[in-house]
Amino acid sequence: MAISHIGPSFRSIVSQLLHSHAFPHRLHLLSSEEKGAALSVFKDGQKVVDIWGGYADIQAWQPWKKSTVANTFALHNVVMSLCLGLLYER
Repeated sequence: MAISHIGPSFRSIVSQLLHSHAFPHRLHLLSSEEKGAALSVFKDGQKVVDIWGGYADIQAWQPWKKSTVANTFALHNVVMSLCLGLLYER
């Protein structure tokens, strides 16, 4: 796992998160054999956590880097669209 930045007040929180079974993506950050992941947290406009790990490709040839680009999806967009469709229909 690579660490760019973890603010002093967030070190224990990040440690607990990475060792918690409630956070399923921890293996992507901790393992050198898993697909990759990254986690950045901002508080009051300041970056307080910036970590990444794993691989950027399915063949596990390219390690995840700070500059790795990944697709992200927001489930709330789908839910909001369904809700608006239902409201319009009614």
